[in-house]
Amino acid sequence: MSNPFPTGILPAQGNSQGGLTDIGQSLGPTLTYTRRSPYVQQWSFGLEYSPTVKDVLEATYNGNHELNVMVGNDLNLNQLPAADLALGQAALVAPVANPFYGVAAMAGSTCGLDQSTVPAFQLMLPMPQYCDEVNNYIPTKGFSLFDSLEIKYTHRSKNLTFMGNYTWGKWIDDAEGEAAFEDIFMASITRDSNNLRAEKSVDLYDVPNAAVVSLIYRLPFGRGEKWGSKINRVTNAFLGGWQGSSISTFKQGSPLAMQVSANVASLFGGSEHANIVGNPNTPGPVAANPGCQAPSKLHTVQAWFNPCAFETPPAGSYGDSPRYLSNLRAPGYDFTDLAIEKWFQPIERIRLQFRAEMYNAFNHPILGEPYPTIGGGNFGTIGYADVSRQIQAALKIYW
Repeated sequence: MSNPFPTGILPAQGNSQGGLTDIGQSLGPTLTYTRRSPYVQQWSFGLEYSPTVKDVLEATYNGNHELNVMVGNDLNLNQLPAADLALGQAALVAPVANPFYGVAAMAGSTCGLDQSTVPAFQLMLPMPQYCDEVNNYIPTKGFSLFDSLEIKYTHRSKNLTFMGNYTWGKWIDDAEGEAAFEDIFMASITRDSNNLRAEKSVDLYDVPNAAVVSLIYRLPFGRGEKWGSKINRVTNAFLGGWQGSSISTFKQGSPLAMQVSANVASLFGGSEHANIVGNPNTPGPVAANPGCQAPSKLHTVQAWFNPCAFETPPAGSYGDSPRYLSNLRAPGYDFTDLAIEKWFQPIERIRLQFRAEMYNAFNHPILGEPYPTIGGGNFGTIGYADVSRQIQAALKIYW
């Protein structure tokens, strides 16, 4: 540690090499001079009606349009144009004379640009002096559109508060921003960096239907209540002050994305999606994929969908599956949280609260997403679940 840089610190090259900087190499995250600022347009409209003094009914429409959305998985500025893939793999990899051969700055090229010949595709790239990977770091070229309708009912009376909320929504975009935890399993893959609009699909977090029902009910026993309003302090300490509450959540699952990377090299800087050859929501054999062993039952942890409905696309093909499939979704959420609490007031200045809570009280399984990688032994199966029922109790003192 006394001499951490025994050969000295490498000097920064800056722009001293001009157009020869890093030629013959792949370029990592690169910023362009045309980076536009993202912006958002939002609009909403709502109606509210109160049929009684205790009840309120609301309906609200919300719209959200984002432009210049960040593309979190970057875009390749040096991808082979899609039209050239039609030449076929043999023609694209055939050796041709290398016009860059002998250029001193090409020495040590990671893609053979320092050799006398190069594959034909290399000279068809937008920037043939570089390898087929020049990443545009999180460019702002995407779009996003979200629409939702929310219907809400609220009832408030002396002992009861009830709220019911239903939301219908649709979220469409062609890119994800910075990757989140969910993206580890369902990554947003851009096939052709020159045609981002081909990735238009529902978003990973698109939830078409969701409902939440909650209530708080104070039991009508004890002083000041309907029954036992005149009981003594000792009796009231046991019978009065009880309250129960619940929150029930129902939500449709997120869309799935089939992951495949068998023939990426044949796309010369591009990526691929799966090919759809059948209905993934229908069990049994798929005629277009006769060699695949299809499950006879779906929506189980052994086979959430029919894996035989997908195939690896042939070399030189991007695949026809959308980025996220709106008709194929992970398991949804269906769980209820319950709580009961009791208030005590032993003396005027001190109040005690006892609470007992149950999360996922009915212990409904909260399954994870099925494995989405084609060719894997666990493709289409579910290998994990969220936490099951949890119970906790607490005592609070207020003074």
